[in-house]
Amino acid sequence: MTKILIADDHDILFEGLIKLSENYFGTCEIRTARSYVEATQILKTFAPDYLITDIAMEEKDSGLLLCQDVIQCFQQTRIVLFTQFDNPYNIYQAYEMGVYVFLDKANLRADFAKAMHASQHGEKFHTERVKQMILNYFQKYNGALPKDKIPQLTKIQTEYLHLFVQGKTDEEVAEFLHVTTVASKRMRQNLYAQFRIDGKSKLKIAILISKARELGHIS
Repeated sequence: MTKILIADDHDILFEGLIKLSENYFGTCEIRTARSYVEATQILKTFAPDYLITDIAMEEKDSGLLLCQDVIQCFQQTRIVLFTQFDNPYNIYQAYEMGVYVFLDKANLRADFAKAMHASQHGEKFHTERVKQMILNYFQKYNGALPKDKIPQLTKIQTEYLHLFVQGKTDEEVAEFLHVTTVASKRMRQNLYAQFRIDGKSKLKIAILISKARELGHIS
């Protein structure tokens, strides 16, 4: 039986996506989450074949953070992102992660079957508007992340940084944020990547805190 995790914070979209999924797959097991935290709780005991998520839920990039977690833990899970797609940097980030199937909220019903078919067969799918946004972004920055791009953090990531500054361990952070210890460690690794902190130096944590302060994420 096909297992699907749908993550979004709008009830109307939930109902529509559940119906579209049932129409496409027939009998399937569907779990729903209205936030990044709720989704991570579900992922403790549920390995989805498909993740269908909004880029923005309780925070504007929380869907991308969820994609990162799923990619790292469930390599066979296929991911479909949907949103209004008004931020080309979000699309760039998704492409960098290896997410290539996009649904425009305005065309969910019309494009759902095409998007799921592409996802099943490891193909790319996006509307012409999304395609043009991707091309414009890559042309502007020559296919690379602009050097002066300030990392955009979710509320959860900011809370994590504040807890880190207080000297909390991954276990303590996980308990405070109601996520697994593994998720807490992944969040730290994701922050290292976002702030471009490489290597295995024991100073990575100090460098992360320093950069976060320098860019105004924490005081």
